[in-house]
Amino acid sequence: MVTGTPTNRMYNGNTIITITNGSIRNSDWVSADGVTKTYAAAVSGTLIGSVADGNKGDGKTVTLDGLRLKSGYENYRLVYDTGKTVDIEAKTVRLAGSEFSATTRTYDGGKTFVYTKTGDGITNSDVVGDEDVTLTVANTGAFEYHDKNFGNSKRINIKNKGQFSLGGADKDNYKLETLTNGAAVAGFTGQVDKKTVRLAGNGFTATTRTYDGKKAFVYAKTGSGLNSADIISGDTVTLTVASSG
Repeated sequence: MVTGTPTNRMYNGNTIITITNGSIRNSDWVSADGVTKTYAAAVSGTLIGSVADGNKGDGKTVTLDGLRLKSGYENYRLVYDTGKTVDIEAKTVRLAGSEFSATTRTYDGGKTFVYTKTGDGITNSDVVGDEDVTLTVANTGAFEYHDKNFGNSKRINIKNKGQFSLGGADKDNYKLETLTNGAAVAGFTGQVDKKTVRLAGNGFTATTRTYDGKKAFVYAKTGSGLNSADIISGDTVTLTVASSG
């Protein structure tokens, strides 16, 4: 009986299994038949294995094949071991930051933003052929900016890794890469614009003076000089006036 060792592998869309350590059971040889009683001497070809389907799964039955007996071994016939199994694990797919778009917004003191998924959300080269696999994002709390401040091309991080899962007809043969909360998402950036604040006239007082034919006067800033409704709670912003002119 011909046997070998099936190699566990990742899902790749086909049914072929690599077999190593091909051998023939010693007890199958007739002791005095005059032939060399080794695997290498008796057979030619390549020992290969296959499974009934290539889907993810453990303990899948492997069918061995691919060999033929060489000349001189006509008194024997090939019988393959039918007790071999193999594990096929799910193929890992990576989140693709380039498949998301962040909507530009004005600074609001927070790190949240609105985003849209512009493609499947995963790295296309990780998917076998044209199989149907997409990234499902449960809600808008999956991502966040790395800080609250304004800026262009701002780094975006994973906020809640539990919001991500795979969808599509072929998703069962795939698994999403391990995500980490707080980790940067490569290829995904956004923009936060500065918030406009208005000058507050009631934050200044003018000193009463006598007419002098001029328009200048002395004034004092009695507060921040800005409209308080324009300032995000917890932020400190004041207006600096260069001179009395």
